[in-house]
Amino acid sequence: AERREAGLDTVVPNDRRKGFDMRAVLEWVFDAGSVFELRAGYGPALITALARLDGYPVAVFANDPTVLGGSMDAAAAQKVQKFIEFAATFHLPVVTLVDEPGFWIGPQA
Repeated sequence: AERREAGLDTVVPNDRRKGFDMRAVLEWVFDAGSVFELRAGYGPALITALARLDGYPVAVFANDPTVLGGSMDAAAAQKVQKFIEFAATFHLPVVTLVDEPGFWIGPQA
C-alpha cells in the first residue's frame, strides 16, 4: 500500500519514560477503519486486534505503553498466548508492534 502518515515520525516521545498512544499507531498503520480490538479489558498492557493490511486480514498485538509502561504481566502473557493460538486456528498472519521495557514479575503480576 502506498501510504504515509506524518504522525508516525513524532508519536514516540524522546523521553523514554513517557508513553504514547499505541491505538493511534494501529489506526495509522492498518487500513482505515479496519482495526477491531479484542478483549480490551483483560490484560490491558497488551492490545490485541484484528485488522486489514493492504486489504489482507491480519492478527495484531502491541504493547500499550500507557499501561504498566508497556510491561507484560501475567494477564497480558496469557492474553497473547491465547490470541496467537486463535490466529493460528484461522491461519492469520500475526503483526507485532513491540515497545516492551520488560516483564512485570512478582505476586502482583
